Amino acid sequence: MLDAARRVLGRLGRVEVALAMAALAATCGVTAVQAVVRTGFGGSLLWAEEVGLLLLKIMIFVGAAGVYKARAFITIDTLMTRAPEALKRPLMLAAWTVSAVFGAVVAWQGALLYPSQIITRTYLLELPRFVFTMPIIYAGASIALTSLFYIVWLLSARGRAVGTTEAEDAASPLARSGEAH
Repeated sequence: MLDAARRVLGRLGRVEVALAMAALAATCGVTAVQAVVRTGFGGSLLWAEEVGLLLLKIMIFVGAAGVYKARAFITIDTLMTRAPEALKRPLMLAAWTVSAVFGAVVAWQGALLYPSQIITRTYLLELPRFVFTMPIIYAGASIALTSLFYIVWLLSARGRAVGTTEAEDAASPLARSGEAH
């Protein structure tokens, strides 16, 4: 069961990173076209700001969820390498628990905005404002679920190596398997 979950999360992480990269490329494209229209023709693409903002949120938040799965983020690695062996697993468990709670709170708080944001629309494209909150909710939920997987992995017999002194053992079960890349 853990292997199947690892594979699914690894694939999802690759999709999230690819979506973030596509959003980055699209953001650059919209911004470039807007710059050409503004400087070359003295006009403006009125919709560019709304589209650019939505793409930026997708890039940042969905990309963060993908990066979290690969554990390619700034961590407390220095503390982990200097911590006594007996503290490494509890520290990892604490870090992943805090991440799970944080992600769940972010997703929940974003979802609470639904009633007020679904009835308001953006100025030009008339999109529900909630569309701009959806990447944040997704990222919070994705990070929370990934953290729960890390916790279960760590508490299982397979998680014994997670948090030890060797660099590859400190990597996540997803990154070690090659599934997150």
